[in-house]
Amino acid sequence: MDLRERRRFVVAAATALLAVPRVGFPQQGPKVWRVGYLASSAAGSGINLAPWLAELGYRDGENIRLEYRFPAGKDDLLPALAADLVQRKVDVIVASGLPAIRAAAQATQTIPVVMIAEGDPVKAGLVASIGRPGLNVTGISVLVPDFTAKRLEILKAMVPGLKRAAVVWNPDDAEKEEEWHAAKAAARDLQIELHAVPVRGRDELQGALDDAIKAKSNALLVMSGALVYAHAHRIAVLAQERRLPAMFPASYYVDPAQGGLASYGPDLIELSRRAATFVDRILKGAKPAELAVEQPTRIEFAINVRAAKAQGIALPPAVLVRADRIVE
Repeated sequence: MDLRERRRFVVAAATALLAVPRVGFPQQGPKVWRVGYLASSAAGSGINLAPWLAELGYRDGENIRLEYRFPAGKDDLLPALAADLVQRKVDVIVASGLPAIRAAAQATQTIPVVMIAEGDPVKAGLVASIGRPGLNVTGISVLVPDFTAKRLEILKAMVPGLKRAAVVWNPDDAEKEEEWHAAKAAARDLQIELHAVPVRGRDELQGALDDAIKAKSNALLVMSGALVYAHAHRIAVLAQERRLPAMFPASYYVDPAQGGLASYGPDLIELSRRAATFVDRILKGAKPAELAVEQPTRIEFAINVRAAKAQGIALPPAVLVRADRIVE
């Protein structure tokens, strides 16, 4: 074999070698992050992470996979659902509501948990402090008792001469106890008598609101909670039929699909965006133990004027002027 032939042989052999697949050394594609979302109710949180994560460069099915877990209001299933997310080795768990957050925190001490919580996370034992959580849990805390007094104050402005307000809440929800105490304290200052209307399930709603009418309540204060979220439209309809002006905990309730009259509370869209920001920072290397817990910055007073007309309620102009959002 002369020199020219040897060169052709070497080139052909090298070309063939390059064409052989390199077993054991697969070509690496872009990292696909796995983010779990855990909440007591799909409707309950109103959180939609996908569009906000997309704005940050994460697209579901491309470089991120979102895995949702909802127990349909059966909180006893949350630990198993949290364990499933851990078993699937998600990179971050977003948990909404204290039962879901506790389930996630108990399921793992290593996977970061971004919480969307009502109440004080320090008192709940979820973080060491607001400024420096110290564990694998951080996120957003909504101090509901602070909003309860404001809801009653607006309700009194909406219903001149308000003397008695019925309060819909689930007494089996231990997290509502603080909110109930805050409502009673605010009612004393506003000279409003409260009539507790306990509701533990959907089948109790009609009887509870009938009880509110029998107690001569002039208005309705609806506390937050998974049960209330799940049956928002039903509560709005029952309140409208009984001509009870109702104040709800978030603008989700006054959307046309739900039909509630008024709400005061954090903007759920902002909570979604902020939760996505926490996820982004953690995926880029930030440690949850060092990310300070944040509070909502946008609090929204919303009124559904269509619901007001349906109930024959003439809202004072001074109240309409105060509204951040009016649903026609």
